[in-house]
Amino acid sequence: MKSEMKSGCVRLNAKQLGIKEQEFWALLHVRDELERGDIVHYDCGRGGIKRWFDMGVGGDRYECGTMGCIGGWMYAAMHPKATPGRMQGYVNRHEGDSPFHELFFGKTWSSITPAQAVKAIDNFLECGKPHWEEVLGR
Repeated sequence: MKSEMKSGCVRLNAKQLGIKEQEFWALLHVRDELERGDIVHYDCGRGGIKRWFDMGVGGDRYECGTMGCIGGWMYAAMHPKATPGRMQGYVNRHEGDSPFHELFFGKTWSSITPAQAVKAIDNFLECGKPHWEEVLGR
C-alpha cells in the first residue's frame, strides 16, 4: 500500500533528487521491504528474523542477525554481499552535504518505526525532503 503524496508533490526521479540511479532503485527496494515487513524493527527477542531495522545503526551484526538503517539497507540492496561495516560506511559518507543527509541523520533514531521510515522515504521521493518532524508528529 503506497502512502499518500504530500500536497503539491510528484514523484521525483534520481536526477531531480541529485542521487545515482542505482541509489534511487535501492531506496525504492528498501521502502518496499520495510512496508512488506521483510525488514522489521529491532527486537532480538523475536526469533527467526535476520534483517533488523534501527535508524540509529548504519550497519551492524548481532547474534540474532544484521541491523541497519535506511541507508545501510540501501547499500546492501546495491551490494548483495555487503558487510555491516560497509553498510555503516555508506551511511557515514552521506553526512553533511548530501541529498540523503536529512533522510539518514538528525533525529531520535532508535524509536523510528519501519512505517514511519516508509512515510519519510515517500516524502523524500516526492518532495526531496523526508519531513521527519511531520512523520514523527512533532
